[in-house]
Amino acid sequence: MIVGKLELASLLRTTHATLDRWIVKFGDSFPVIERGRNGKPWQFDAEAVMAFLHARREEEDAKRAERDEQLAQLMLPLPGEDQQQGGGASIDDRLKAARLSSIMMENARKAAELVPAAKVREGMEMAIATMGRTIDDELRLSCAEHGIPLPVRELLERRFAEARRRAVAEVRAALSEPEPEQPPPLLAT
Repeated sequence: MIVGKLELASLLRTTHATLDRWIVKFGDSFPVIERGRNGKPWQFDAEAVMAFLHARREEEDAKRAERDEQLAQLMLPLPGEDQQQGGGASIDDRLKAARLSSIMMENARKAAELVPAAKVREGMEMAIATMGRTIDDELRLSCAEHGIPLPVRELLERRFAEARRRAVAEVRAALSEPEPEQPPPLLAT
């Protein structure tokens, strides 16, 4: 089917300006029957143009897939993603996810919702230490008020100290801090 420029743009569901850009971009390889001149309209074989554009799209898709494959070999996982997960997402999707993550982190930082891990760790250690001292004091007072013998009180203090060490170890694990090699010494009572 032989058509003019406006009909071809309509068939391709594109604008006249886009069609002009394609003609310039692809140059002599763009299938034109007759180039328009003074008073002479452009003429195209619509099927040949559609086949040409389809072939160009397939070439671009193949080049994009090859580029993505080459980049995938160089990619590191995004935060929160393991190596196997990253292989399924396209480069564009990974870039969008990374940009979104960056924007979310910046917004959290601006809203003071993002706290450095060291500050959280310090706060948790202070809270556990204060809680431990409070429990030790209350345990001693309660044992004295109820006449609990010293060996029983010491047993309870050891159990509470062990529970406190486990809690500190769990907090450190949750905050990805390695355990110290030696456990902290028991507090003298």
